[in-house]
Amino acid sequence: MVRKLVEFGVFLTILFLLLSGLTGCVSSPPQEKYYYTMQYDPNSEQPELIQSEPIDASVWVQPASISRTYKRNQIVMRHFGPRISYLENHLWANDLEEKVSELITARLKAYELFRIIRQDFPYSRPDYELIPTVTTIEFLHGEGSSTALLNMRFDLRTMDGSSVVTTEIERRIEVYDNNLDSFVQVVNEAILAYTNQFAVEVSSHFGRSTGSAGFAELQESQFEGIEVQDTARGQLLLPGVFSDREQPLYRIIGKGLEPEWGRFGTPVELEPGRYTIRYGSGPSQLKLQRSVVVKPGYRTIVEPDYGGVQVEIITPDGRPVELSYQIFDAETGNSYGSDYSAEGMSEWERNFWILPTGRYKITLNNEPFTTNRDFSAVYVEKGKGNILTIMTRKD
Repeated sequence: MVRKLVEFGVFLTILFLLLSGLTGCVSSPPQEKYYYTMQYDPNSEQPELIQSEPIDASVWVQPASISRTYKRNQIVMRHFGPRISYLENHLWANDLEEKVSELITARLKAYELFRIIRQDFPYSRPDYELIPTVTTIEFLHGEGSSTALLNMRFDLRTMDGSSVVTTEIERRIEVYDNNLDSFVQVVNEAILAYTNQFAVEVSSHFGRSTGSAGFAELQESQFEGIEVQDTARGQLLLPGVFSDREQPLYRIIGKGLEPEWGRFGTPVELEPGRYTIRYGSGPSQLKLQRSVVVKPGYRTIVEPDYGGVQVEIITPDGRPVELSYQIFDAETGNSYGSDYSAEGMSEWERNFWILPTGRYKITLNNEPFTTNRDFSAVYVEKGKGNILTIMTRKD
């Protein structure tokens, strides 16, 4: 008896070890984290901004003030509308407050804009302080294109708080792929380009020459190396009426633009402006049509004036029947078309109809609208999809 208990105990131990090993094999490894940093690039310096003689003053470049939304290690991704995501596995390698300040300091030193430009003044009092503020730094990831949003302000003040030069810059900059490396590079270039523009305005304020180029030309030239989107794209969404399956298409027509297709339930990226959309089942003259406005950085959600219906025809014992049917508007008698319900056809394979809200008559076996036999009726509700089951005897 004792021997059997010992053997059973050994068996349980081996089984436990085997199961532990299998659990270790099945569990997925933790996702790799990626860290991103920015660095100074001397190639984007503007020679015209280098001072032959620095402004005779000292400037204390403060750590950048980062808006609370972005004051974390995670890179921020914005979706269309109010939603943002913090990317848990894509992190800034440095403190943004210090890194942004470091880039600005390096650029202003390269231009010899002031006699002394430092990030700390432990033993003396500077003449001015520069307070950089980052109000937005995020990756707008869209379906057709991606954009870096970087909004900054530069405040040059006297030490008693009086404003000397203030520069605010808001830009949407094209990112040509969905790679976070590209986003960080674009932001890096933009911070240096923004600092160039600030240097132009400081030079102008202190009456300094910037070579042969005028200030207006210099301000525009700061952004020649980066693709700036002056207008953000928007989105258009026609809500779907059936979940967990592919939705039908609709037509989008913009003035002076090639018509394109959208799909119910899926946002479509568009240039801002007014569009005509044509949607729904049936012949051209019965399709729904309305005008919509797409706004930059905003998702226009169309309030449904339609619903959906799917027809299945079965025998009393629940078997599918191969039978044709036709859908009519119950008030006007207009036909929206015909289809058939077939044996062996799953609900995913059957046609479903996008129809204006209202009552409909469904006739079987090619019966006309006026028939008093072989028909059923359904009410299509706003924004909802219904499955209409018709029971019939199979002849």
